[in-house]
Amino acid sequence: MRLTEYASRIAFWHGFAPGLGGLPPLRALAAARVLSATLPVRPRPAVRHALGIAFPERSAPALDALAAAEARFTLRQRLEMAVFPRLDRASAERHVRLVGRAHLDRALSGGRGAVLAGAHIGVHGLPPLALARAGYPVATRTFLLPDAELSPAQAYGQRKRKALESRMGLRFIRAGEPGDDPFAPLRRGEALISTGDGLGPEQVLGEAPRVLPLLGQPVAWPEQAFRIAREAGAPVLGLFLRSEGEGHRLRITPPLGGDDPLPEFVRTYEEELRDCPEEWQFWDLFRDGALIRGY
Repeated sequence: MRLTEYASRIAFWHGFAPGLGGLPPLRALAAARVLSATLPVRPRPAVRHALGIAFPERSAPALDALAAAEARFTLRQRLEMAVFPRLDRASAERHVRLVGRAHLDRALSGGRGAVLAGAHIGVHGLPPLALARAGYPVATRTFLLPDAELSPAQAYGQRKRKALESRMGLRFIRAGEPGDDPFAPLRRGEALISTGDGLGPEQVLGEAPRVLPLLGQPVAWPEQAFRIAREAGAPVLGLFLRSEGEGHRLRITPPLGGDDPLPEFVRTYEEELRDCPEEWQFWDLFRDGALIRGY
């Protein structure tokens, strides 16, 4: 197994990375940036192929460089997710700069809560943690593999990671399981994060996707975040993360408009994606004329 694969798996499943667990959090983040920039990586052929479909105007060397940048960012995000829960509030807010928090404050002041449609751009596990660390009441609807489908080490790592995140004030709603009530946080006036771009297994979420174009290709978009907001009478806001300097910028959009906010979400999504294509998590699922079947 290559060193980068080993580091990624350890970071993801066990909540730490080799050599980072004993460092102070800020030094560990700096080490994660150095590791992701210097360790050898092997771009995935599926990602390189998808980039060629999305950006046919770019030269082959430019696409090769972009595929390599995507591989490095994948490593960085897994290392950072191992460290971020250990940051104190001030350090967390410096590492993830919140932009548009007035939109969220205004939405929550109405007493109906707010649905935040998230995206798998950037270190996609950071937005709920960053909002919780900033003091917002946050719940996230997520799909977790049952322990029986994981190895003992993976199951242990998943439990440990969720325990760390729960201690930050983040609540989890496990999609498709008993107690899956995505409306409960909204009744409490809280923010509910529900992915705007990934699909859980249809037998779990039980919702058909809707096809809208992205980068010139037909893409399947889940509508659960928008359906939940509509049924609860709550506003729905976009939530987009991307790298900025040595940290990240988390952008909260104004409420997405009208009775059908999904098209506006997709347009904003494509704008963000074009600005930082190396930070998208779904390139290996992007195919010419095919639909994304995310997670």
